[in-house]
Amino acid sequence: EAIRRAYELRPQDAELALRLGNVVAGLGREAEAINYFRAASHLRPESAVPHNNIGLAMVRIGDFEGAFREYRNGLSAPEADPRGRCMVMVNLGSLERQLGRLEE
Repeated sequence: EAIRRAYELRPQDAELALRLGNVVAGLGREAEAINYFRAASHLRPESAVPHNNIGLAMVRIGDFEGAFREYRNGLSAPEADPRGRCMVMVNLGSLERQLGRLEE
C-alpha cells in the first residue's frame, strides 16, 4: 500500500511504477501489473526492463505472442544497462524453447 501511495504522489517515477507492477504481479494481478509496467516503459523508453516485466506477465496469463512482442521491443530499446537486455534475452530464449521454437 505504501508503494501505491508513493506512486500516486509521483506518477512520473518509472522506478515506482516498476516496483508497484512487481508487487501486484506477485499478488497474481497480471493485467494490473502490465498497466504499471507500460507506464514505466513510457517514462523510460530507453529501458528494456519494463518490456521484460510485461513479457513475463503476459507469459503468466498465456499471451505468448504478446510476450514475444514485448521481449523483442525490449531488445530494440537502447538500454544503457546491459543487465536489462540480458534478462530479456534469457526470457525470450526460455519462451522459445518452452514453445518448441528453439532447438536444444
